[in-house]
Amino acid sequence: MANAKAQAYNDNSITKLEGPDRVRKRPAVIFGTAGLEGCQHSVFEILSNSVDEARSGYGVGE
Repeated sequence: MANAKAQAYNDNSITKLEGPDRVRKRPAVIFGTAGLEGCQHSVFEILSNSVDEARSGYGVGE
């Protein structure tokens, strides 16, 4: 380690992800974890929010 060169960390070290790549490359940032728990939590949130919207009267055909 004493002979290892220190790598510079600057603006060129940062990669900006856009669109679906943000989720594909960093799922833990969006879902809390990259594992099954994150997937389950996301499905639960989607269903829970859908039920809340329906109870509030949104999404009902007019």
